[in-house]
Amino acid sequence: MIFSIDDQIIIVLFLQRKILHPLCDNSIMENFFGLLKQEIYYGTTYYSYDELKKSIEKYIVYYNEKRIRQKLGWMSPVEYRLSALTS
Repeated sequence: MIFSIDDQIIIVLFLQRKILHPLCDNSIMENFFGLLKQEIYYGTTYYSYDELKKSIEKYIVYYNEKRIRQKLGWMSPVEYRLSALTS
């Protein structure tokens, strides 16, 4: 069975978003889902829900802790928050 990100896993990400980040601006999530689909979904076949879920969980860690952004001064979101707290 092949699971589609649009049908099944979106529920997991929605629940994580609701817990971790209050609903405020849909464009943030639309951007995240677009990047997620480009970087881990398109061109990849997932044969189980667990395989897809693990891939998305790894991507979320990468997205928040390792992926640098120009508008954050070439830091990851975690590095940026830590530097803001120590300033």
